[in-house]
Amino acid sequence: MIEQLGGQDLTLADWIERGFDQARQVGVFIPSDKIMERLARAARRDFRDGFLMRVGALLHAGAIEQLEWALL
Repeated sequence: MIEQLGGQDLTLADWIERGFDQARQVGVFIPSDKIMERLARAARRDFRDGFLMRVGALLHAGAIEQLEWALL
């Protein structure tokens, strides 16, 4: 899900729907609505966390210091 949907402007419902579509296409077990919702939420969270880590790694030390100061 992360590789196919990450970075797109999609709602949680879109992630869930596409997760069901993907499961049908590859012919794997189709989970319940609740399980698919948990999978979609986890995939979105993991994408966001990974994205923010990559962006943070690109920031200069001075920029990080200024951002942290702004949060005080």
